[in-house]
Amino acid sequence: MIILHRDWFEDQEGEDYIPYRCGYYDDVTKSPGQLHNLKLDVFEGTATSQHTPETRRTRQGILKCFKKTAVYAMAGPGDTRPKPRETSAMDWSRKFKDSVVDFVTRTISKEEISR
Repeated sequence: MIILHRDWFEDQEGEDYIPYRCGYYDDVTKSPGQLHNLKLDVFEGTATSQHTPETRRTRQGILKCFKKTAVYAMAGPGDTRPKPRETSAMDWSRKFKDSVVDFVTRTISKEEISR
């Protein structure tokens, strides 16, 4: 199961913020050049200390239900906020376009479908 985290911004700030890059994270894979693993931190590591008991139970339940879990941090579409039906792919940021292609390719890959 791949959990999609939409509109991920790499430039967030804060005292406890770890700057995760957009991309795919599972138990061993993380974005190139990334020191921390978003999936491990969310489900098992540093971020779990901030979870409510209900959130911890939900995340542990997800880990028990699926053999393999991953998190995909997808970039936001950009700063343009067009009106509905007045947008096109040309209005999207390059990082968002690349994220969509990478996410869809991973999701429909032979390896992912055969699980």
